[in-house]
Amino acid sequence: MPTPPTFDVSVEIKARLDEMGNKPDLENTEIVKKIEREVDRKMEKEMRELVALLQKKGVDPMGFGEHYRSQNRSAHFEKEKWREMYKQAKFRFHVKTQIIRLSITD
Repeated sequence: MPTPPTFDVSVEIKARLDEMGNKPDLENTEIVKKIEREVDRKMEKEMRELVALLQKKGVDPMGFGEHYRSQNRSAHFEKEKWREMYKQAKFRFHVKTQIIRLSITD
């Protein structure tokens, strides 16, 4: 069996905070950066868990197999081999969150 692929998945999030019950000081750029980093970590964790579940079930609704096939045209792509490779594939998630507008209401 060919070596399982490694996928780098990059996600950029632009977010706006509309309402928050416990209002942090959002004028403080360090606090905003801390919120952005926390969103990054949480999204990366949730994506890892989701992909692990999909791999366990052997389903590829996000089309990683199609991406792999398009990048490896010289290799003969067989669905059965892909199913096994997919279960062993590695994923690295890179999330970058940017809070673009703060609209806090009481």
